[in-house]
Amino acid sequence: MRLAAVGCRWLLGALFLVAGCAKALDPGGFVRDIDGYRMLEGPLLVGAAFFIPFFEVAVGTALVLRWPYRGAVLAAGGMLTMFLVALVQAWARGLDINCGCFGDGPGLFGYPWWVARDAAMLLACAVCWTEATKGPGPDEGGAR
Repeated sequence: MRLAAVGCRWLLGALFLVAGCAKALDPGGFVRDIDGYRMLEGPLLVGAAFFIPFFEVAVGTALVLRWPYRGAVLAAGGMLTMFLVALVQAWARGLDINCGCFGDGPGLFGYPWWVARDAAMLLACAVCWTEATKGPGPDEGGAR
């Protein structure tokens, strides 16, 4: 289980770092992507488009560095849950969107792939959480 948790931690960290950097490099494209979900508007839309990429970079960095690990795993799980809710509601409403997950690129795969990918990432968070809660981790004063 330990090896699986390490692999999941590195994979999640790398994915959040790449996704956050891609969005931060094209904030206008990310605003358009979020707007396509038709969930936010005005200042909330712009605020989310500014906040999410930098939060993803912070969470990805914390996962890779394993500090603060439990907080990073919780934040990643929370974001992935939010992303899944957004994707499923857009799919249910029949919206033609670009996922926006890794910046402003063409939506090559579509809803089934996006939902499966985010669900798999959420499962990876569960693996990391299981490992993180077995005992004190480095951000809680333990030496592991």
